[in-house]
Amino acid sequence: MVHFRAENRIRSVKAQRLAIATGAMERPAPLPGWTLPGVMGAGAAQVLLKTERMAPTGRVVLAGKGPLLLLLAAQLQEAGVAIHAFIETTTAASRAGAMLRHPAALAALDYLVRGIGFYRKLRQGGAAVFEGAREIRIVGTDRVESVRFVTGGREREVAADHLFVHEGVVPNVQLTRHLGCAHDWHMVQRYWHARTDAWGNTSRDGVVVAGDGAGIAGARLAEYGGRLAAVDTAYRLGRISRGERDSRTRTLRNQSRRHRWVRPFLDDLYRPPLRTLAAPRSDTIVCRCENVTAGVIANAAENGIHDPNRLKFATRCGMGPCQSRMCALSVTEIIAAGANLAVEDIGYFRIRPPVKPVGLGDLAAWGRNENGTDAAT
Repeated sequence: MVHFRAENRIRSVKAQRLAIATGAMERPAPLPGWTLPGVMGAGAAQVLLKTERMAPTGRVVLAGKGPLLLLLAAQLQEAGVAIHAFIETTTAASRAGAMLRHPAALAALDYLVRGIGFYRKLRQGGAAVFEGAREIRIVGTDRVESVRFVTGGREREVAADHLFVHEGVVPNVQLTRHLGCAHDWHMVQRYWHARTDAWGNTSRDGVVVAGDGAGIAGARLAEYGGRLAAVDTAYRLGRISRGERDSRTRTLRNQSRRHRWVRPFLDDLYRPPLRTLAAPRSDTIVCRCENVTAGVIANAAENGIHDPNRLKFATRCGMGPCQSRMCALSVTEIIAAGANLAVEDIGYFRIRPPVKPVGLGDLAAWGRNENGTDAAT
């Protein structure tokens, strides 16, 4: 039984199969000053630009790494925004190394050409581009004023009125965690993802994941994954035979291979900054909801608290309205580093239902339809 809110009312449905397509979310990467007004994730800036047509003014700075950050820069430029600076945490050496380790990425050359085009457009637009940035600090009193970082062996500072940060995306696993599906740790990109087979089936019978919830693979592969899951569901519900399932998806599976070839290259190229994730400055806020700092978490780990759920009890970290979405991965990394344990041994917060905040009116109406009868009947 799934309960949800739609068209201003609570609804309930029963199903033999449940397909989860919650996609990805931006990786929270705690930085000193990241809670200052004027600082937001690249994804949030993109949503405002695309859905509300809100474009930033003044000195616009982008910092971090990943395809989304480059895409946002191009979209801002198309909207008439001048990019003041682009502070990238990827180095030229890591680009060359990733290509040498993953030459198969050349089979998906269109991805690489598009990325090169983004860089060219940035420079042509007059943006100051810095590579290999580390030790990023956001400076300001009432709002962001500048960004400090180290690159090329020297400290730099760039003035900023708006700063958009991004360190990649990670699977949104709240629903699959809530349902008790098995999850695996992605060592290169450092995130948890639902364990699935080639058709998206999870360890829970009847629960299937389509798209980035099973591992970040990009929009095209998410589309292919949804189609594969749909055809396999038809087979498992007895609507088509196994042979028909396989024949219908043969072309789809062949098409998806080319897009998969570029993924190891991108994962390697845009490795998240472990130093930032596992050892942020002690005064850096990690849990934004409850204002819990990295120092508090590290101190708890040093005192024997190696379970995120025990940490939640001791510090309130992860108890806010985001339900640990913004701090869970950081908490796991900090505890693992402080306790000298593998991340896989630390685990994840338990998910507290409801998965999204629910109003009192919705709770009062839960399980009842417009006639006042139980919706489950």
